[in-house]
Amino acid sequence: MYFFAVAIKIRVTTLSESKEVLPFVDFEMKELQGQLIKKTFSTGIDLAIGGLTLCALQNKVPGGKGPLYLLKTPMTEGINKHLFKLHVFSV
Repeated sequence: MYFFAVAIKIRVTTLSESKEVLPFVDFEMKELQGQLIKKTFSTGIDLAIGGLTLCALQNKVPGGKGPLYLLKTPMTEGINKHLFKLHVFSV
């Protein structure tokens, strides 16, 4: 069994006093992978997370343009390097 998600994005919004919906933070996870490996006498699980981004939308970079990134890992900037890989197996 194999699972692969290219990207998962979540946006958190807030409601102002004037009932206006305002964006608060964006969270993005790139390349979520999971695989169950079943053999005759062993079982294995492979998990991998590509990259994470957490962006504060109501704040800006001081003296610059664009939003303030609280978390930004290499894969979110185009570098093909996973943030986390896990291989578990039992015999």
